[in-house]
Amino acid sequence: DASRVPSEVAPLVDAVNHHIARYRRVLEEQSHFLADASHQLRTPLAIMLTQAQYALRERDPARAQEGLRAIVDQLGRTRRLTEQLLSLAHANQSDQVPRQLLDMNAVSREVVLQYLPLAHEKQQDLGWVQAVNEQGQEAEAPASGNEAELHEALSNLVHNAIHYAPVGARITVSVCRVDKRIEVAVSDNGPGLEPLLRARAFARFERVGTDKPVASSGSGLGLAIARAYARRNDGDIELRDGEPNAQGGVGLAAVLWLPLATTVSQYPRPADAEFSGEQ
Repeated sequence: DASRVPSEVAPLVDAVNHHIARYRRVLEEQSHFLADASHQLRTPLAIMLTQAQYALRERDPARAQEGLRAIVDQLGRTRRLTEQLLSLAHANQSDQVPRQLLDMNAVSREVVLQYLPLAHEKQQDLGWVQAVNEQGQEAEAPASGNEAELHEALSNLVHNAIHYAPVGARITVSVCRVDKRIEVAVSDNGPGLEPLLRARAFARFERVGTDKPVASSGSGLGLAIARAYARRNDGDIELRDGEPNAQGGVGLAAVLWLPLATTVSQYPRPADAEFSGEQ
């Protein structure tokens, strides 16, 4: 208790307490990561072992090949889960990260281009809308942050939208300037999510409102990772109503917001690349 020591010693006591608190947080994060990893990886490893044993016992080459394909599919899902676990562990670190002045138009456009092939596989219309000013002209969207982390945050939001939205859905990644912040919204016209369930969606391994078979292949880490990276860059993730859907309701919009930076005049413009989105 720093209040019970001489004033000359109080700064030292405060510094020791601060160091102990940071060390405790690190230990807690490591403990959570080990618990998450052991819980989530135990099942897929057991499944792959069973599938491998089945393939070894099978004398019919066609059935053996079927078992090997199942192992490959399971390995793909386990690799995705492992990558997300590592991303979540990194995002929860409290260390300061190098930042730079970014145009979120360029970051979001790059993410959309990256995920166009995946969206096309599900016949989804994935589009991108640049920020505009009050006159309706193209405008920069300046923010200060770590480009790799913000790219990863947006990637998780777009991947989630593609994964949970149905075949043929419309997904729009739009950038806008709202008051003193930049907002990048990933909005779809899928089944949406009830407002009362949206807060739970950020919990680790939580897959709320997903009673469809497609949900079973998700890990429930995408939103948790996106929010952790956003908060490391002084922003956050919010879930709002998306676009109107065929059922008379609305889809879901995951919005990444960041504080508005002052200028982006020194930015290079996004590199020219073929953009095949329909929007």
